[in-house]
Amino acid sequence: PSFQQLPQDAQRLNIVKRLAQMCPHASAQDARTCLPPLYAIFESSVPVLSRANASKAPSINFSVVECVLYSFHHLAAKAPGCLGPICGIRVITGQPSDVLDTPGLQQNLADFHIRLKALLQATD
Repeated sequence: PSFQQLPQDAQRLNIVKRLAQMCPHASAQDARTCLPPLYAIFESSVPVLSRANASKAPSINFSVVECVLYSFHHLAAKAPGCLGPICGIRVITGQPSDVLDTPGLQQNLADFHIRLKALLQATD
């Protein structure tokens, strides 16, 4: 089953806790493989605020988000070149692909910033 189809929050939290424990020991190839699904979990855990619901704080499981961001941090440090297509963060690695204009990069980055703002608003 996918992460969101797991029946209990405790199971979801247990999975991301185990992932967070393993991420510091992952290889760069593992990081490139795990970053897209990990970011998808982040997207599903931190909803985008619409203008109609801007005053209402979203329901966020902070324990899951903390583990996901911790894992994302460790994996992104091992494979910085793959962050552009995932969340719009462009890291100059010295490769020729760094100068290519990737379609959707700005939209991905804007979406990432909106989710981080929603997370910040939920903590206030």
